[in-house]
Amino acid sequence: MNDKKPRINLEQVNVAANRLKFDPVALTPRPFEGISIIHNINSSLAGILGLPKIASDLQSQFARVGLNTQIAFVSRDSFHITTFNLINEPEDSGKLHGQTYQHVRDCVEQAAKDFLRNYTLRAAATVSEVGMFPSGVLKLEVALSVSDKLRFKEFRLELYEHLKRQIEMNYSPVRGKEWSGGHSHHITLGYIVNPMNAEEASLFSDTMERFKFVRVDLELTQGEVTGFRNMNEFFRA
Repeated sequence: MNDKKPRINLEQVNVAANRLKFDPVALTPRPFEGISIIHNINSSLAGILGLPKIASDLQSQFARVGLNTQIAFVSRDSFHITTFNLINEPEDSGKLHGQTYQHVRDCVEQAAKDFLRNYTLRAAATVSEVGMFPSGVLKLEVALSVSDKLRFKEFRLELYEHLKRQIEMNYSPVRGKEWSGGHSHHITLGYIVNPMNAEEASLFSDTMERFKFVRVDLELTQGEVTGFRNMNEFFRA
């Protein structure tokens, strides 16, 4: 079976969006407040699973070929898998039909907590390979069975309907009217924040294709409502 994926055109990566999260010179996180439902992996388990070493090894491989300034890596102290992106200030504050962001955020947080009180979802998952979204977000792919993917999609759609019912401004502008519950489970490793020329893009793609690690199994849950101040600071809401 041919598992090779088509290369992403790095010239089309929107580094401006990623620069909302990380400074392109210092490669440090910028303020990016919000809340999501996240399956948090504590530092002890992350170490047992080898996640910090995977991230460190990949960062070292990029540095070895001279790509240490194009990519901002997230902290290796916080590994997590988002199961539902709830709301964040930089991207969503302009969608709220005159309501203040803080008011809507607080309503979303409470409604999501109420929903999760009676919801339990568990599935076997595998951290399978390194990948990248077309937006330039480096990630570890998290694979689920077909049936478990469907269960998590049903969870997201049920929560979405709950949020629309509970929130006075109607939650649909945040997600978009055509949203159908799709989501790619992953662990974020970093963001491309500076454009690459053709030679650098080739080095990047070659490094990604060559990088391998031993697959890691873990249990994925629906997660918990988690706040973040930036892409390195996460806390239980």
